[in-house]
Amino acid sequence: MATGIEIAGLTLAAFPVVIDGLAHFVEGVRIIKSWGTFRSELASYQYGLRTARAFFQNTLEELLEGIATQEDILMFRGNPEGMTKPNPEYEKQLKLRLDHDYDNCLEAMTRILSAMETLVKKLDLDAAGKIMWDDRPTIKREVKRIKIVLSKKIYKELLDDIDKANQDLLLRTRQGRRLESSRTRNRSKRQTVDFGSVRRRVKSLWDALVAGKSWRCACQNHHAASLRLDPQQWERGTLEEHIRFELLL
Repeated sequence: MATGIEIAGLTLAAFPVVIDGLAHFVEGVRIIKSWGTFRSELASYQYGLRTARAFFQNTLEELLEGIATQEDILMFRGNPEGMTKPNPEYEKQLKLRLDHDYDNCLEAMTRILSAMETLVKKLDLDAAGKIMWDDRPTIKREVKRIKIVLSKKIYKELLDDIDKANQDLLLRTRQGRRLESSRTRNRSKRQTVDFGSVRRRVKSLWDALVAGKSWRCACQNHHAASLRLDPQQWERGTLEEHIRFELLL
Protein backbone atom coordinates (compact mmCIF):
# COMPACT_ATOMS: atom_id res chain seq x y z
CA MET A 1 0.00 0.00 0.00
CA ALA A 2 1.30 3.46 -0.93
CA THR A 3 2.24 5.81 1.90
CA GLY A 4 0.85 9.30 2.43
CA ILE A 5 3.96 10.93 0.95
CA GLU A 6 3.83 8.67 -2.11
CA ILE A 7 0.13 9.34 -2.78
CA ALA A 8 0.75 13.08 -2.41
CA GLY A 9 3.53 12.86 -5.02
CA LEU A 10 1.39 10.89 -7.46
CA THR A 11 -1.47 13.36 -7.05
CA LEU A 12 0.71 16.41 -7.50
CA ALA A 13 2.28 14.88 -10.62
CA ALA A 14 -1.14 14.16 -12.17
CA PHE A 15 -2.30 17.80 -12.22
CA PRO A 16 0.03 19.03 -15.01
CA VAL A 17 -0.98 16.12 -17.26
CA VAL A 18 -4.67 17.10 -17.19
CA ILE A 19 -4.00 20.84 -17.27
CA ASP A 20 -1.78 20.43 -20.36
CA GLY A 21 -4.39 18.17 -21.94
CA LEU A 22 -7.07 20.82 -21.50
CA ALA A 23 -4.69 23.38 -23.03
CA HIS A 24 -4.50 21.17 -26.15
CA PHE A 25 -8.30 21.08 -26.28
CA VAL A 26 -8.53 24.87 -25.99
CA GLU A 27 -6.12 25.26 -28.90
CA GLY A 28 -7.99 22.62 -30.87
CA VAL A 29 -11.33 24.46 -30.79
CA ARG A 30 -9.89 27.94 -31.19
CA ILE A 31 -10.20 27.68 -35.00
CA ILE A 32 -13.95 27.03 -34.78
CA LYS A 33 -15.50 30.48 -34.28
CA SER A 34 -18.92 29.16 -33.34
CA TRP A 35 -17.39 27.28 -30.39
CA GLY A 36 -16.55 30.42 -28.43
CA THR A 37 -18.75 29.47 -25.46
CA PHE A 38 -17.40 25.95 -25.40
CA ARG A 39 -13.86 27.30 -25.50
CA SER A 40 -14.65 29.47 -22.48
CA GLU A 41 -15.87 26.41 -20.58
CA LEU A 42 -12.65 24.56 -21.41
CA ALA A 43 -10.61 27.49 -20.18
CA SER A 44 -12.74 27.56 -17.03
CA TYR A 45 -12.03 23.87 -16.37
CA GLN A 46 -8.34 24.54 -16.90
CA TYR A 47 -8.38 27.47 -14.46
CA GLY A 48 -10.27 25.38 -11.90
CA LEU A 49 -7.63 22.65 -12.07
CA ARG A 50 -4.76 25.13 -11.80
CA THR A 51 -6.43 26.58 -8.71
CA ALA A 52 -6.99 23.10 -7.23
CA ARG A 53 -3.36 22.23 -7.88
CA ALA A 54 -2.11 25.37 -6.10
CA PHE A 55 -4.50 24.68 -3.20
CA PHE A 56 -3.32 21.09 -2.87
CA GLN A 57 0.35 22.07 -3.10
CA ASN A 58 -0.01 24.79 -0.46
CA THR A 59 -1.78 22.38 1.90
CA LEU A 60 0.90 19.78 1.31
CA GLU A 61 3.67 22.24 2.14
CA GLU A 62 1.81 23.24 5.31
CA LEU A 63 1.42 19.58 6.24
CA LEU A 64 5.11 18.79 5.70
CA GLU A 65 6.50 21.94 7.29
CA GLY A 66 8.78 20.94 10.15
CA ILE A 67 8.82 17.32 8.93
CA ALA A 68 10.53 17.53 5.54
CA THR A 69 13.57 19.72 4.99
CA GLN A 70 13.07 22.99 3.13
CA GLU A 71 15.25 21.62 0.34
CA ASP A 72 12.98 18.59 -0.07
CA ILE A 73 9.85 20.74 -0.03
CA LEU A 74 11.29 22.89 -2.82
CA MET A 75 12.28 19.75 -4.70
CA PHE A 76 8.78 18.30 -4.33
CA ARG A 77 7.34 21.51 -5.75
CA GLY A 78 9.40 21.26 -8.93
CA ASN A 79 9.65 17.49 -9.14
CA PRO A 80 6.68 15.78 -7.45
CA GLU A 81 7.85 12.40 -8.74
CA GLY A 82 10.57 12.63 -6.10
CA MET A 83 7.86 12.22 -3.45
CA THR A 84 7.02 8.76 -4.75
CA LYS A 85 10.27 7.42 -3.27
CA PRO A 86 9.56 6.05 0.23
CA ASN A 87 10.95 8.03 3.16
CA PRO A 88 10.24 6.10 6.38
CA GLU A 89 11.25 8.97 8.68
CA TYR A 90 8.96 11.49 6.97
CA GLU A 91 6.12 8.99 7.04
CA LYS A 92 6.66 8.29 10.74
CA GLN A 93 6.56 12.00 11.60
CA LEU A 94 3.51 12.51 9.40
CA LYS A 95 1.62 9.79 11.27
CA LEU A 96 2.57 11.34 14.61
CA ARG A 97 1.34 14.75 13.46
CA LEU A 98 -1.97 13.55 12.06
CA ASP A 99 -2.52 10.84 14.68
CA HIS A 100 -5.92 9.16 14.15
CA ASP A 101 -6.64 11.47 11.18
CA TYR A 102 -3.82 9.98 9.09
CA ASP A 103 -6.11 7.54 7.25
CA ASN A 104 -8.68 10.28 6.60
CA CYS A 105 -6.03 12.50 5.04
CA LEU A 106 -4.89 9.56 2.95
CA GLU A 107 -8.46 9.09 1.76
CA ALA A 108 -8.78 12.77 0.82
CA MET A 109 -5.59 12.62 -1.27
CA THR A 110 -6.71 9.34 -2.84
CA ARG A 111 -10.03 10.93 -3.86
CA ILE A 112 -8.18 13.73 -5.62
CA LEU A 113 -5.86 11.27 -7.35
CA SER A 114 -8.82 9.13 -8.43
CA ALA A 115 -10.57 12.16 -9.93
CA MET A 116 -7.40 13.11 -11.82
CA GLU A 117 -7.04 9.58 -13.18
CA THR A 118 -10.66 9.69 -14.34
CA LEU A 119 -9.99 12.97 -16.14
CA VAL A 120 -6.94 11.49 -17.86
CA LYS A 121 -9.04 8.55 -19.01
CA LYS A 122 -11.96 10.71 -20.17
CA LEU A 123 -9.66 12.99 -22.14
CA ASP A 124 -7.66 10.02 -23.45
CA LEU A 125 -4.31 11.59 -22.58
CA ASP A 126 -0.85 10.09 -22.53
CA ALA A 127 1.63 10.58 -19.68
CA ALA A 128 2.77 13.91 -21.13
CA GLY A 129 -0.76 15.33 -21.38
CA LYS A 130 -0.98 14.87 -25.16
CA ILE A 131 -4.30 13.88 -26.71
CA MET A 132 -3.75 10.39 -28.10
CA TRP A 133 -6.43 10.77 -30.79
CA ASP A 134 -5.34 14.26 -31.85
CA ASP A 135 -3.85 13.01 -35.15
CA ARG A 136 -7.07 11.55 -36.49
CA PRO A 137 -8.02 13.13 -39.83
CA THR A 138 -11.74 13.58 -39.40
CA ILE A 139 -12.54 16.79 -37.55
CA LYS A 140 -16.15 15.71 -37.07
CA ARG A 141 -14.94 12.76 -35.08
CA GLU A 142 -12.83 15.07 -32.95
CA VAL A 143 -15.72 17.44 -32.34
CA LYS A 144 -17.98 14.55 -31.38
CA ARG A 145 -15.33 13.23 -29.02
CA ILE A 146 -14.99 16.66 -27.43
CA LYS A 147 -18.74 16.83 -26.85
CA ILE A 148 -18.69 13.42 -25.18
CA VAL A 149 -15.70 13.77 -22.92
CA LEU A 150 -16.22 17.37 -21.93
CA SER A 151 -19.81 17.14 -20.81
CA LYS A 152 -20.54 19.82 -18.24
CA LYS A 153 -22.05 17.39 -15.73
CA ILE A 154 -19.07 15.00 -15.64
CA TYR A 155 -16.50 17.73 -15.22
CA LYS A 156 -18.49 19.67 -12.68
CA GLU A 157 -18.84 16.56 -10.51
CA LEU A 158 -15.12 15.76 -10.74
CA LEU A 159 -14.03 19.33 -10.00
CA ASP A 160 -16.48 19.53 -7.09
CA ASP A 161 -15.08 16.28 -5.68
CA ILE A 162 -11.52 17.60 -5.96
CA ASP A 163 -12.55 20.83 -4.24
CA LYS A 164 -14.28 19.00 -1.37
CA ALA A 165 -11.31 16.69 -0.85
CA ASN A 166 -8.96 19.68 -0.90
CA GLN A 167 -11.01 21.47 1.75
CA ASP A 168 -11.15 18.32 3.86
CA LEU A 169 -7.39 17.83 3.63
CA LEU A 170 -6.73 21.46 4.60
CA LEU A 171 -9.05 21.24 7.62
CA ARG A 172 -7.45 18.05 8.91
CA THR A 173 -3.95 19.41 8.28
CA ARG A 174 -4.59 22.52 10.34
CA GLN A 175 -6.31 20.56 13.10
CA GLY A 176 -3.38 18.15 13.22
CA ARG A 177 -0.84 20.96 13.45
CA ARG A 178 -2.85 22.79 16.11
CA LEU A 179 -3.18 19.66 18.25
CA GLU A 180 0.35 18.38 17.63
CA SER A 181 1.98 19.99 20.70
CA SER A 182 -0.69 18.78 23.13
CA ARG A 183 -0.61 15.29 21.64
CA THR A 184 3.17 15.24 22.02
CA ARG A 185 2.87 16.23 25.69
CA ASN A 186 0.23 13.58 26.34
CA ARG A 187 2.32 10.98 24.54
CA SER A 188 5.32 11.96 26.64
CA LYS A 189 3.30 11.56 29.84
CA ARG A 190 2.22 8.09 28.79
CA GLN A 191 5.85 7.19 28.23
CA THR A 192 6.98 8.20 31.74
CA VAL A 193 8.99 5.36 33.28
CA ASP A 194 7.04 3.19 35.67
CA PHE A 195 9.53 3.12 38.56
CA GLY A 196 7.34 0.65 40.43
CA SER A 197 7.89 -1.85 37.63
CA VAL A 198 11.62 -1.12 37.64
CA ARG A 199 11.76 -1.63 41.42
CA ARG A 200 10.00 -5.00 41.14
CA ARG A 201 12.41 -6.19 38.50
CA VAL A 202 15.45 -5.07 40.50
CA LYS A 203 14.07 -6.81 43.61
CA SER A 204 13.63 -10.01 41.61
CA LEU A 205 17.27 -9.79 40.61
CA TRP A 206 18.32 -9.16 44.24
CA ASP A 207 16.32 -12.14 45.41
CA ALA A 208 17.97 -14.33 42.79
CA LEU A 209 21.53 -13.25 43.55
CA VAL A 210 21.51 -12.64 47.31
CA ALA A 211 18.32 -13.49 49.17
CA GLY A 212 17.35 -16.55 47.18
CA LYS A 213 18.64 -20.10 47.24
CA SER A 214 19.71 -20.33 43.63
CA TRP A 215 23.38 -19.97 44.50
CA ARG A 216 24.50 -22.07 47.47
CA CYS A 217 27.74 -20.40 48.49
CA ALA A 218 29.15 -18.56 51.54
CA CYS A 219 29.88 -15.34 49.68
CA GLN A 220 26.34 -14.32 48.73
CA ASN A 221 26.67 -11.00 50.61
CA HIS A 222 29.50 -10.08 48.28
CA HIS A 223 27.56 -10.75 45.08
CA ALA A 224 27.26 -7.63 42.92
CA ALA A 225 25.41 -6.71 39.75
CA SER A 226 25.64 -3.60 37.57
CA LEU A 227 22.50 -2.55 35.71
CA ARG A 228 22.24 -0.25 32.74
CA LEU A 229 18.86 1.14 31.70
CA ASP A 230 19.13 3.15 28.50
CA PRO A 231 16.60 5.93 27.77
CA GLN A 232 14.12 4.92 25.09
CA GLN A 233 11.15 6.37 23.22
CA TRP A 234 8.12 4.10 23.15
CA GLU A 235 5.13 4.90 20.99
CA ARG A 236 2.96 1.86 21.46
CA GLY A 237 2.31 -0.81 24.03
CA THR A 238 3.10 -0.81 27.72
CA LEU A 239 6.39 0.19 29.24
CA GLU A 240 6.86 -3.18 30.90
CA GLU A 241 7.03 -4.78 27.46
CA HIS A 242 9.94 -2.53 26.52
CA ILE A 243 12.03 -2.25 29.70
CA ARG A 244 15.29 -4.14 29.18
CA PHE A 245 18.37 -4.49 31.38
CA GLU A 246 21.94 -5.34 30.53
CA LEU A 247 23.37 -7.36 33.38
CA LEU A 248 27.07 -7.50 34.21
CA LEU A 249 28.10 -10.07 36.86
